[in-house]
Amino acid sequence: MQLSAQPKGNAADSLKAEILQRRTSLALADSAGDLHTGFEVRMQLVPLVRRPEGIVLLTQAATIADSLDRPDLGAMVHRSLAMRYAGSGDPVAAYAEAILADSLDRMRELREMDRTNDQHTLVLDRLIAERDSAVHAGMDRERRIAEALVQAQHNAERWMYIALATVGLCLLVVIGLLYRAGSTGRKLRASMEALHKELATLRSAGNRRKEVLGKEEAVCSYPGTRPAGVQPPPVDEAMDPVVLAMFRKTAPERLATLRQARERGDPEKVLRVVHSLKPQLVSFDKARFAPLCARLTAPGAVASTAQWSADLNALEMGVSELLRAH
Repeated sequence: MQLSAQPKGNAADSLKAEILQRRTSLALADSAGDLHTGFEVRMQLVPLVRRPEGIVLLTQAATIADSLDRPDLGAMVHRSLAMRYAGSGDPVAAYAEAILADSLDRMRELREMDRTNDQHTLVLDRLIAERDSAVHAGMDRERRIAEALVQAQHNAERWMYIALATVGLCLLVVIGLLYRAGSTGRKLRASMEALHKELATLRSAGNRRKEVLGKEEAVCSYPGTRPAGVQPPPVDEAMDPVVLAMFRKTAPERLATLRQARERGDPEKVLRVVHSLKPQLVSFDKARFAPLCARLTAPGAVASTAQWSADLNALEMGVSELLRAH
């Protein structure tokens, strides 16, 4: 007897533990406001508890399903309630719950139909929009093609008129030329003899001129005939005006750049300006500017601040003097 009663006691303890666990989960879900979990835990507790408590849990689950706006869950809960009421001997309540379950099923079906209709409407609207877009695109393409054809026809007609006018003008020109050729033919034949005579005269005059030019070229080609005292100018003197013009044009701007670079403390820019000025300055006064530029561009010259600044001052003064002098 004790052996047979022990499994029943273990089963009852397990059931109580499971019910306690479900109730704890239900309390946590209700305190957190988790309606979905509260609905699921209530439906799990219904078969584990007594019939009156199960009816209460189902009623609560029906309220939660209504709050979630889930007619499918509400229909399931009300069918369970109908079975509970029918089992407890309350057919009126069971019938009412069955009616509610059927109405919720119809509501769910209507919603499914509405959702399906909405989806079909969206698909149909998209297809209509695509069709309208394709129709508009086709109409626009046909319009452009028609406009292009009309423009091509107008261009063809215009070029045809231009060609006809050109042909007519050419015919008029040919007729005019033929008329002038016929009218001037007699004059040409009459003046041929005079032209032949004039040509003979020109030929004789040309031969005499060639003889005179040949003698002059022979005299000029003789080495001793070059006039004394006439010599080509030296190359340096010929280049001075070019160097002076370049100096006048570029030196003011480079001098301003040099001063700006000194103010910014940019020695690399200063050295580039000195290198650009050096050829022109040396061409003007080699004894003065060659050693000055050499000191400024020597390696490590920037490190000697005092000498570097003095040489730059001397360079600026020299450039300014040259600009004033020229």
